[in-house]
Amino acid sequence: MIPNGLNAHSFINASEDLREQLHIPKDAYVVGHTGRFNQAKNHEPIVKVAAQLIEKHPDIYFMLCGNGVKENLKALVKDKGLDERLILFENRSDIPVFLNTLDCYFFPSTREGQPNALIEAMVMGLPFVASDIPPIRETVGEDYTLYPAMDVKALALAIEKEYEERRGRDIELQKKMIKRFDYKERFDEFYCVLHGAL
Repeated sequence: MIPNGLNAHSFINASEDLREQLHIPKDAYVVGHTGRFNQAKNHEPIVKVAAQLIEKHPDIYFMLCGNGVKENLKALVKDKGLDERLILFENRSDIPVFLNTLDCYFFPSTREGQPNALIEAMVMGLPFVASDIPPIRETVGEDYTLYPAMDVKALALAIEKEYEERRGRDIELQKKMIKRFDYKERFDEFYCVLHGAL
């Protein structure tokens, strides 16, 4: 199997963020997710985790973006009184800037092919909390703890641990992922396999 490649340039060189625009304090802790509204992306547990942590910690914010996300979640988020600190967007064209706003990336999918959105976050060195499913395990390796996709308590505790530790960007993770998913190297690998098969 040859993984999809990624041009890391726009991600590692992102310098702007959305905090001022969204009135998020500079010292707030921001958790985010990117992905279309779809059962496999598991948005219901994301909202449940957000509700628990927002109630407990006044400086935690959540940001979600993706096709159908705002349309399908805005009523639920407003009903729970979370709309000031759980910020919803539809698709965005500035994903590196969106990710650069975050302190932690949250990815509790129940199914994935190659988890490209998680790879983008890791290329930026973001600490992450993700579900324990085979495609994610294959992507992140055995050195990282993953969690049951539907276990709201475990997911909330994992994010709370990241919140308390505030580790910042993981430069070693960033280097590893940039190398592993370099689009030029993966294309060359694909070319060699294809050429050998002809």
